[in-house]
Amino acid sequence: MPEIPELTTYLLIGTLFGVVFAGLAIRAGKATKSAIESFLGGFSVGLICSLNIYDVSVYLLPGEVVSYESEYEVTYRGPSKYCEAGLWINDPNTHRRIELCTNKKELNEQIGRGIYAVWVTAHTNELGSYIIGYTFFRK
Repeated sequence: MPEIPELTTYLLIGTLFGVVFAGLAIRAGKATKSAIESFLGGFSVGLICSLNIYDVSVYLLPGEVVSYESEYEVTYRGPSKYCEAGLWINDPNTHRRIELCTNKKELNEQIGRGIYAVWVTAHTNELGSYIIGYTFFRK
């Protein structure tokens, strides 16, 4: 899958919003300083609004449901401070690692001795993929 220039997209959308905001300020007869402030405000709004655009697009756009076997890694500090444990799964479609939030009790119930793989069901399209479900299994 070719790499999508996410940072470039975010900056481009922010710049477009900034130009529109600055254009509106100039058209309203504001001073140069006010137009620059409007550009920076518009840039910030555009940047913030576009940050999750690829994740949302992957979720909303059509694609296919695939299943695959993957290795996993458990970390006992999850992706956020509200998460006891993190489950890292290697995604072959995007060649990235996806981290899921879970807890120690759930992991201890699902993972036993000799279980080194996980069967993953994911929705994937040209922009990326997201995990629908996973099951641990013995190789």
